[in-house]
Amino acid sequence: MGELEAQLKEQKKVLDDLDDASAELMLADDDEPVRMRVGECFWAIEKSAAEDKLEHLTEEAKQHQQETEQQAAENEASLADLRAKLYAKLGDSINLDEPYKTSK
Repeated sequence: MGELEAQLKEQKKVLDDLDDASAELMLADDDEPVRMRVGECFWAIEKSAAEDKLEHLTEEAKQHQQETEQQAAENEASLADLRAKLYAKLGDSINLDEPYKTSK
């Protein structure tokens, strides 16, 4: 579960970085090429191409974040179900930790 939480934090950082890049791109001149990082290199490309690529990257990041949030919710529901079954079977003779909560 901690792994999913770490993934969600990293995905939020990526989305924040993409939002920052989008804001910076809005300030760029339309007729000037912009430098965009591709791997370890920077390439000078047209602003419209950079906007398209940035939009595509943002949509991918949002989709990945939603999938991770869904997986965390499914895991949390599964843990709650297992916890309920164990308490029903074993009663108060066991003490299970509180359910994992994802931070949004």
